[in-house]
Amino acid sequence: MKHISKPFILLALILCSLVDISRSELTICSVPLRYENHATSGCNRATKAFTTKRGHLQKITKVIGDEGPPGTECDNTLELQLLAEAANTSGACKSFWMLRSGDLIDTDVHSYWEQVVYAANAFPNTYYLDKATNRAKGKAVTNFLSGEELGDKTLLHNIQMYLSDVHKEVKSVSETLDIGLQAALNNMQLAAQAKINMMPSKTERDQSNRDAKQRILNDAKALFGFYALFPNPTTISQLFQGFEEYIEEHTNSKEIIHVNIPTKSRSTYVHNHQHPLVQHH
Repeated sequence: MKHISKPFILLALILCSLVDISRSELTICSVPLRYENHATSGCNRATKAFTTKRGHLQKITKVIGDEGPPGTECDNTLELQLLAEAANTSGACKSFWMLRSGDLIDTDVHSYWEQVVYAANAFPNTYYLDKATNRAKGKAVTNFLSGEELGDKTLLHNIQMYLSDVHKEVKSVSETLDIGLQAALNNMQLAAQAKINMMPSKTERDQSNRDAKQRILNDAKALFGFYALFPNPTTISQLFQGFEEYIEEHTNSKEIIHVNIPTKSRSTYVHNHQHPLVQHH
């Protein structure tokens, strides 16, 4: 059996710990994204809910604090898959794990992502939605991110109506999450720099160790900064806008249109689709 180097093992562990969008238990740098109690609390704060009558989506007024009507479930309007994808493709998690493996940030990973995860599971990103429509929406997000064909269009019109109704509120959420993602990385980098500044530098060996840690931090900054050079290719708000357009294109087409957005080309898709969304009144 061939010898497997320690760097290779470390790399494998890092890659396995990056954002996982294929499992029901979504994570952002190993932190669970779905806080069920927070999401339900957020849905209870909404003054509207979305149910169906004879298969057609209907918006109903809801009293704050009440649970959703029968046949609905609490939905994260901006699907957590989009947040996970943005953290992954932006280099945020890779930068995080460089700092973590270099022993430059705390081992309590939850503290860095807590505000981002909370905002994603809070009102106004949470509404009670018809169960069938909600599950079809989750599948549509999966197809959007993977580049697969959308398939069954039965509930597309319901999804589009729902997204149109809550567009303004959720667009604001997506922009808040963009800021939160950047803030999380900035806080990590500040913590890492503070730790380096506290390291001794009296001897040549001390200085060598300090310089090595500084190089790790600089590399982590450069990794995340590289993605920032692009015109917002992987931001959460851009991904959400792209998903809205994806639904609209499929809903308005007579045939199932295959919008091919493979993972490696998603930044190109976002960059080339800068026209504003159609405003629904």
